[in-house]
Amino acid sequence: MLNKLLVVLLIVTGFSLVSVTSVVADIAPYDPRQLINNAVAKLNPIVEEGHSYFEEDPDRLYANVNDLLETFFDFDAFARGVMGNHFSSVSKAQKANFTTILQRSLVRTFTKGMISLGAYSVNLLPPTAAKQQSTRARVTMQVTSADARHEMTYSLVRNENKSWRVRNLVFDGVNIGLSFRSQFANQASNSAGNIDEVINNWEISIDQ
Repeated sequence: MLNKLLVVLLIVTGFSLVSVTSVVADIAPYDPRQLINNAVAKLNPIVEEGHSYFEEDPDRLYANVNDLLETFFDFDAFARGVMGNHFSSVSKAQKANFTTILQRSLVRTFTKGMISLGAYSVNLLPPTAAKQQSTRARVTMQVTSADARHEMTYSLVRNENKSWRVRNLVFDGVNIGLSFRSQFANQASNSAGNIDEVINNWEISIDQ
């Protein structure tokens, strides 16, 4: 279920061949709205070219998508949130292993969804907060297709380098980070606290 939701939410928010409103020319690390808009715009040519070789060389497109996502998505922080209360008790090796597996599964989900879905119209909505916080921001997009309309909100945090990074995603009211955290906790409970088992089976579990 979560895997299917990921395919929809990550593709309809611009990770496909989309038409984006108000795209600016260069990624601006000091403006979260520009960051999201430009990330979408930069991915379009990668996907366009990827259609021509994905079946023969999927790893090439996975790598290209991964390189772009790493410029604005904080996989380390996202993985830390998914592990929840277990994060403080696991080893550095387990943390690193889970982050790698989580990132790989997300990138592959993004990429497969991009290849399988068509064009969407994506509009950046005006900020809802009266005043944006200096270190936290939310950017919401409205995604419209021929038969559906969705809202996707990116939660961003400004790091010590003053760059904005995506920490979480909310799709039509569903908090993806919290959903994954609940799944991780349930699997840890079902495996009697065997975190290695949870980590090693993570990619299989989100496909269910």
